[in-house]
Amino acid sequence: MFLISLLFVAFAALSYFAFGEETQGVITTNLGPGMISALVQLGLGINLFFTFPLMMNPVNKLVERRLWNFKYCLWLRWLLVLAIFGATDYANSLSEWIRSADGCRGRSPV
Repeated sequence: MFLISLLFVAFAALSYFAFGEETQGVITTNLGPGMISALVQLGLGINLFFTFPLMMNPVNKLVERRLWNFKYCLWLRWLLVLAIFGATDYANSLSEWIRSADGCRGRSPV
């Protein structure tokens, strides 16, 4: 765990050294438009596509154990995936609304 934390801190420090005060929260936005930025974003998308089922497996097992008596249930898995996508969409919409509300009051967005 310490090694992973050290890698994250090193990456953040190098990003700050490379981009200075203009460092964005999402590091791929610092790359600007171009082929490298598109390839990095494509790689991140592919990574998310293949790791999402691995991350969802324990959740699926837990929910199936509680609600479906330890049996595989395809519709329940689809329902969980849709619920997670809905929650992330709601969280993104909520954060955008909070940013715009803070901007209207003259405060700097977080």
